[in-house]
Amino acid sequence: MSHIFTDPGIILVIIFFIYCIIYLFTNFKKINKNLNDILIVLRSFKADELIYRFKEFDNCLMENNYINSYWLKYKENLIFNRSKTSDVSSISLNMKNINNDENIQTTDDPLFYFNEDTLVHSKYNYKFLNATPTILTGLGPLFTFLSIAIGFSNIDFSTNEKTLISVTSLLSALKVAAVVSVLAVSGALLFTLIERIYYNKLCIQPLDLVIKEFNRLFERITSEKFLVMLLRDSKAQNVELIKAITKLNESIGSTFTSQINQIEPYLENIIYSLNKLRITVNNKDAESQLFE
Repeated sequence: MSHIFTDPGIILVIIFFIYCIIYLFTNFKKINKNLNDILIVLRSFKADELIYRFKEFDNCLMENNYINSYWLKYKENLIFNRSKTSDVSSISLNMKNINNDENIQTTDDPLFYFNEDTLVHSKYNYKFLNATPTILTGLGPLFTFLSIAIGFSNIDFSTNEKTLISVTSLLSALKVAAVVSVLAVSGALLFTLIERIYYNKLCIQPLDLVIKEFNRLFERITSEKFLVMLLRDSKAQNVELIKAITKLNESIGSTFTSQINQIEPYLENIIYSLNKLRITVNNKDAESQLFE
């Protein structure tokens, strides 16, 4: 019986199964570690304090290569409210515009940026692991038919002795073929079971916690509510702008009048000097005409 497991087909199936298991645990543990690191960062901040420490929070996520590209896209949609000052420019990410008495809001679902595709599947060869049960199942029939073909090719009916040896060899090949199929199908089922259990434990559970923390830190508002807020702030800003323009006109008028009053004596002196100069020029012209 032990010689069966020295068959190349069986050895190949076993090696492939072990390699896939090692690849699965290596990548799942790496993903689990990275997600837990992100979780530690998120849990170290409170929602009502985040706006004070947003720069620190932003730096922590941007330094994490595992999530920084997705965080950058999510960050572009954050809304820094300044409802008390009615400043529409608060929807930008300029830290100078942040009002420290408001929570940070967003209209986007974190699940759109932080999900299985972005934080799990993209970090390893997901399609390969997903196809592993199919490959294992396919290796079974492949080596089964190969063993049967080799067994039939070795049949020799020239003598009774050779016929007996050939039939014995064929039965042995059929036994190996059956073992290959059983191992391949069993390996596929076992791999699927292990993959589902540890995928949920090492990847999905910490990912759900990460998404939950993002929902805790950033208050979600509907697009309709955001538009109402924007319209309200726009109206308030227009009122403030009209007041500012009115004050500017009054200030310009007052300043112009004040400056005119200040230079009026100088203008009178200039006019007086011009009149004296004109009189002097006229006298010189009269004298020149007298001596001609």
